[in-house]
Amino acid sequence: MKTRSMSKLLREENPGLGWIRDSHGHVPPNTVEVQNEVYVARMEYKGDIVPGKVVSKYKLGYIPYEGREVELPNYEVLCGTTESGVGSRYEWVNDHDGLVPKNAVVGGIAASTYILYIGRSTINGEEVVGKIHPVRGCAYFPWGGEEHKKKEYQVLTLEPAR
Repeated sequence: MKTRSMSKLLREENPGLGWIRDSHGHVPPNTVEVQNEVYVARMEYKGDIVPGKVVSKYKLGYIPYEGREVELPNYEVLCGTTESGVGSRYEWVNDHDGLVPKNAVVGGIAASTYILYIGRSTINGEEVVGKIHPVRGCAYFPWGGEEHKKKEYQVLTLEPAR
């Protein structure tokens, strides 16, 4: 699958949500917040589009990549595109081993081929956001300078439009 068609897929698969470019810890209104000042984001890195997090107080975005936590100043944050925002339209659902429900939010792509989904977990008492990689059967999360692999996680899902 080519990147251009993947970009279209990322827009079409998530009705009611949109990705807004931003940088240096800033986030627009209606951004999906995981915990205080931690938001769902994605970043381009080495040809991939990788789900991760923005931590406003550190003014950076973070993604898990090849065993480490990568820090980037530029990112896209996930926002609600409806007047009521996004709060009532999504929920986190428990899952495991690379599995995701049918209504999982598409977050990125790896190696121009593999769709990545948005996952959430807790590491050392902190909520973290990262990528679910179905082909590898797990999720990866950035924290403390490293990439953390987890078999159990939560998946961001979107309620169908009414």
